[in-house]
Amino acid sequence: MSKRVQLSLLTAILLSLSSNAGAQTAPAPTKFKDELRLPWQRGERNFLRLWLVAGPFPCSLETDCLIGQGGEAGIQAKDGLEQKRADGTTVKWHSQKSWGDTVAFDDLTGPKDGAVAYAFTKISRAAAGKALLLLGSEDGVRVWLNGKPVLAKDGVRSLTPDEDRVEVDMNAGENTLLLKLSAARSFSARVLEPGSVVTPRAEIGPSIVKLLPDGFTIKTDVGAERTQPEA
Repeated sequence: MSKRVQLSLLTAILLSLSSNAGAQTAPAPTKFKDELRLPWQRGERNFLRLWLVAGPFPCSLETDCLIGQGGEAGIQAKDGLEQKRADGTTVKWHSQKSWGDTVAFDDLTGPKDGAVAYAFTKISRAAAGKALLLLGSEDGVRVWLNGKPVLAKDGVRSLTPDEDRVEVDMNAGENTLLLKLSAARSFSARVLEPGSVVTPRAEIGPSIVKLLPDGFTIKTDVGAERTQPEA
């Protein structure tokens, strides 16, 4: 079996598992007029939906695609700020609001396959201290908080909200959060108080943990792996 056919099969299996998991845990639909009646919750329990995004960049997760303007560790994105790409062209950071918990780079123009995109936001905290950063992403992701790398994940996986949980140190006032992932993929992110009890949003979060010459290993949830032989 060719590598291209094998990767296509892996993607199909992940999508099928993810769809089945979603079907089992999907909440009842809520009418818009009912949403207006919902009580306001503390912001740090909600998923982050307001972002500045830029891309696509014909670049890899391992390469700093923002060199020349502070780099990934020093970028201070602003709405309308032009960002140079390696080929000399530019893109502009622009605001994007997600109407759901999942964020995708739907409004970016240009080839997304094999390219990456960035999402930037600021988080305000009343006091300095520990916090719990929860993320989920399709495939690999890189994350910086206040210019410091806090998460690096590689591999093929479906989007499972809150799959990655990182204890971080946050400053009083504004904190910057930068995410980098494939421009064709999506993610979710939120910040909770340390010690918060997190209810799993999905029971199954399939990902490929090992590729072998004669098959591959699929991880479906925490602590569970399933081996799928080559067809």
